[in-house]
Amino acid sequence: TSLKKAAKVLMAEAWCGESTGSSGINAEYGKQWYQRRVRGATENRHIFQNKKVLELGCGVGLLGCVVSRFCSHISLSDHHESVLSAARHTLQTNCVENGDVVALDWTAQGNVEKEYDVIIAADVVFDPSILPHLVKTIKKNLSSSAEYQDSYICSTV
Repeated sequence: TSLKKAAKVLMAEAWCGESTGSSGINAEYGKQWYQRRVRGATENRHIFQNKKVLELGCGVGLLGCVVSRFCSHISLSDHHESVLSAARHTLQTNCVENGDVVALDWTAQGNVEKEYDVIIAADVVFDPSILPHLVKTIKKNLSSSAEYQDSYICSTV
């Protein structure tokens, strides 16, 4: 799979502020963000092959769509319904059949029922006070029985 093939993901642009669960990234910044994340995911696709993957804070689901091309299953997760709806739309638009969208509140108990081999997240921490909840969520959702398990978090705090 080439970078060119992996990079073709369709999305709808809409303005969302943080109050609706989005960082409010516009299309031009989103394009640059997307290119960096796609390159990283594509160049390291071996990490995802035959793995169950959970994306935390998926936003509209761009990264998850790319990773879906390499993994056995991807779950896109976020907290706000408007964001989850956008992620569902992105999966449907891009004909992703090995993925689903799940509501996940890091501060709540008993969220996701599945165990994952790999957990990914990009730009999900805007307040350092949420870090303990992020760590708890990762520990809770990584598979304890998998031969290989890892998490990849890309963030600036």
